[in-house]
Amino acid sequence: MFILFPQFAYLIRIVLYFLLANFLLRLIFLLYNSGSENVNGPWLYFLPFLVGLRFDIATLFILNGIPFIIFSLPLSILRKSGTYKFATLIFALINLPVLIVNAVDVIYYSFSAKRMSHELFTAKTDLFNFNLTGLLPYWWVFLILCGIGWLLVILIHQAGKNSWKKLDIQANFSWWTWLGPLLLPGIMILGIRGGYSKRPLRPGNAFVTSSLLLGNTGLNSAYTILSSLDIGKEKPLSWLPEKGTISEVRKLIRNDFDGEFISDEFPLIRKASFEGPENEYNVIFLILESFNGSSVGILNGKTRQESLTPVLDSLSAKGKFFTHFLSNGMRSVQSLPAILNSIPDVYQRPEIGSSYETNAHFGIGNMLSQRGYHTSFICGGENGTMGFDSYTKISGFSNYYGWSDFPKSKPALNCHWGLHDGTSLAWTAELQNQFPQPFASIWYSISNHFPYETPPDCPAQILNRKLNPAETTTMYTDYQLGKYFESIKNMPWFSNTVFVITSDHCLHDPSEPGVNMMSNFSIPLFILGPGI
Repeated sequence: MFILFPQFAYLIRIVLYFLLANFLLRLIFLLYNSGSENVNGPWLYFLPFLVGLRFDIATLFILNGIPFIIFSLPLSILRKSGTYKFATLIFALINLPVLIVNAVDVIYYSFSAKRMSHELFTAKTDLFNFNLTGLLPYWWVFLILCGIGWLLVILIHQAGKNSWKKLDIQANFSWWTWLGPLLLPGIMILGIRGGYSKRPLRPGNAFVTSSLLLGNTGLNSAYTILSSLDIGKEKPLSWLPEKGTISEVRKLIRNDFDGEFISDEFPLIRKASFEGPENEYNVIFLILESFNGSSVGILNGKTRQESLTPVLDSLSAKGKFFTHFLSNGMRSVQSLPAILNSIPDVYQRPEIGSSYETNAHFGIGNMLSQRGYHTSFICGGENGTMGFDSYTKISGFSNYYGWSDFPKSKPALNCHWGLHDGTSLAWTAELQNQFPQPFASIWYSISNHFPYETPPDCPAQILNRKLNPAETTTMYTDYQLGKYFESIKNMPWFSNTVFVITSDHCLHDPSEPGVNMMSNFSIPLFILGPGI
């Protein structure tokens, strides 16, 4: 008969005690910082405690994985009565620092609006120069930390004492006693990944709502620090002297209705004055997957019969069309930080998935949501693809609609990545017609992406042109854009909406002649709307 090895009962207790300690610190974090943001819906306050379990378990297994495996082994030397004291010491030394950084973040968040991460390594001078007298008003945090830490150590010690009393030093070992140690690494890997999913856990996954406070409450500070260990090793970027850079950027962003630039410390701030009342236009972004500038007929002097983009060509006459517009990078994951928050891709890795992802953002989503706009992001891809769901929530887009949210009762045309653009755009039009005004909505296409599957609803006039697969899906998406505009042109909100149509990046065959730096980044940009 299988009897649970007492060490496993001990390890399970450690997990529960660790979760309890972090639950208490998370509760204190939320209570202390609750005044920093108004959260719509009291039930939302429960979310970070559910989300936080994933980060606490991942942190626990990352830091305690080796001791867990060692103390699970059915070895006689580990069954000696005094071993539990050594185990208590090991687990205390590993886990008390976790409690310390979580306690520090109770206060740190109120200054930084984010959990501690790479600052622990990249801001050493600032940390060491911090005036200790400034910590005196927060003495109560120190007392709470001591109390929770003492409770954790006592519980771990008592659990070890009780478990080791049940060990039989003379026990004969059977094959099944090794079953637990063999299964434990798999369980820990699952915990570190945040569960059974295609994508591993990352800090951005804590943001299941657009609330910065609730997202950070769900995080574990030790996890955000461990996730940023590679930060600070980047080579410094210095392309222009700072004064020259400020001068050039001021020229680019200056408008006739702007006042003077008012601060050298914040060199891009200026006051704007407008005549008349504010107009609350709806805003719709249509982001096209892999649309090169070279694919757009009007950019290359193509006739309507020759062009791959007759719809975009016709739209260019109805608004503002930019002929020299460049993408932020060459990957989809690099596009959203630029489009939503004006953040260039100058980091060691894309902002989405990095330690900077959970910073406070003040791009178009957060600005418009603060002005009462309903905000949404719609993508035909899987929920969670490229981290878009978390990043758009962080960026102020409260409502995310992905492949998993598409009504099962509706017919759908799917491709390798999700919903084809025809299905996705028709769904987008239905959703937008239900949104309260004013609204800001983003649609992200996926059909024009490798492996360039020809959609079942691709019309004959496209198929008859005998294009290559990439040209076929380019023309298909353009065709579906025309159907989208046709379906919404009579909706009551259409005439009060600004449309921004652009691409995430280019896609080129390296063997294609004439490819250079500019053609690798040239994408279209159209702006349509009242008075434009």
